[in-house]
Amino acid sequence: MAVTIRQVARHAGVSVATVSYVLNNDPRVSPETRERVLASIRELDYHPNSWAQGLARRQADIVGLLMPAPRHADPFLLELISGVMDVTAEHHVGLLLLHPGNDADDLPRELLRRRLGGVVVLESQAVDPRVEWLQKRSIPFVLFGRCHQPVDYWIDVDNAAGVRMAIEHLVGLGHRRIGFISAPLKYMFAQFRMAGYREALELHDLPFVPALVHEGDLSEESGYTAAAALLGQPEPPTAIMAASDIMATGALRAIKEQGLRVPDEVALVGFDGTPLSAYTDPPLTTVRQPVYDIGRKVAELLLKVVANPDTESHGELIQPTLLVRGSSAARGPG
Repeated sequence: MAVTIRQVARHAGVSVATVSYVLNNDPRVSPETRERVLASIRELDYHPNSWAQGLARRQADIVGLLMPAPRHADPFLLELISGVMDVTAEHHVGLLLLHPGNDADDLPRELLRRRLGGVVVLESQAVDPRVEWLQKRSIPFVLFGRCHQPVDYWIDVDNAAGVRMAIEHLVGLGHRRIGFISAPLKYMFAQFRMAGYREALELHDLPFVPALVHEGDLSEESGYTAAAALLGQPEPPTAIMAASDIMATGALRAIKEQGLRVPDEVALVGFDGTPLSAYTDPPLTTVRQPVYDIGRKVAELLLKVVANPDTESHGELIQPTLLVRGSSAARGPG
């Protein structure tokens, strides 16, 4: 990880402000102190950047939101963005929406050109090149999610616990053959949800059947295709869980097109708890994560870090809840 201005200050035995004065050629610093700071900079191989200098002068008035690859009208992302935007607006801070994908080489020029106070990073991978890119440049960021790299500031939902609750609910209704439509497994949240599915099956002495798992891409179409494939098997599942409400909506259509009744013949559960889930027919049982509140939380944490680079590390795991609705009300076969 990149050397920080705080590390230089500790090494030189001076304050962070003094290091900043030296970097900006402030005449108030004595020659002896200046040389000591410069020696520490050389020894630690510290590379100041425009973000760090802008923060030291408190001139940054805009933050960024590093989005995943755009998904058309995704209610989860829209609700999350609303939470972030409301907080930045309340603090009179601008918000720049960025779509770099998940490849560090695709980070947009705006991130390099503008003096952003910091960024919120969405949908992390296990080893995320965006995290490494930001850390090397000492750009403050908050991660919504987790990854295998050390990150100072993150907020996530306990995705595994959410899926366990949903599967246990279906098992309690009598279902024993439960299909799972996964989100793309390159994402950490999808890996946690898959782990929750497997853990719940094991807890209830049910076998993990690879044929009952299909990976979607978080679109309605992929949910439709996956559900159709699951129901087309010689021994189709009596219940299906989709790792997002959007995919569950597609799965619902596939179930109905095959002439099956929900929940009498096939129970269905989603994940996210977006407003959309209450208006399907029947209303969708779903694992609710407080999406808008999470947007507010990550934005508030980022602004706190921007205002005070010495903010202590913060990691927070939010517990989801299960909203039981009509798509899983009936008891399945034993």
